[in-house]
Amino acid sequence: MTQAERDLVAALRAELAAIAPTRSCDRRAEAAGLAGRGPRTGTALARLAIRLEERGRSVADPVAFDWARVPDHCRWAWLRGTFLSRGSLSLASGRTHLEFVLDAPAARVLAERLADVGLPTTVRIRRDRGVVTWKSGERVGTFLRGVGGGSALLELEVRQVARSMRGDLNRILNAESANLARAVSA
Repeated sequence: MTQAERDLVAALRAELAAIAPTRSCDRRAEAAGLAGRGPRTGTALARLAIRLEERGRSVADPVAFDWARVPDHCRWAWLRGTFLSRGSLSLASGRTHLEFVLDAPAARVLAERLADVGLPTTVRIRRDRGVVTWKSGERVGTFLRGVGGGSALLELEVRQVARSMRGDLNRILNAESANLARAVSA
């Protein structure tokens, strides 16, 4: 991954961590997504944890989150917290790849919840950990849009469109070159 791609991923994570939900239920849901999910590294994520704690919800305390009974805005807040604490995004080699690394039972639950919001995933076990993955740029974009991605997401989409247009143009030029070569040899 190039430095520009790393910077874009960092900007996207910082943008998502800077979202300040106005509803208390969304703050609780985001705290539930962050709770007990492993190390929280990075300045933006540390600020988010402090901000949620200041509003009366300790991120370190596990929060009961009843997915079936909460509205969609709380679900997306929970998914945002889960992505920030356990998700990673890679843009290497022209491919977009998003994954969550959790324990195996939690990975299956996350996959079911993502399917509930219309984003089916693949789940596999890697080194005794559950890995929930998307390798589709469209699904990654839909997810990031749902959790509140803004300008950094637009930059990511611009890169995907430019990459797609370059690929289409190269295919057309190669086909025309081959046709011209055949015509000349005929």
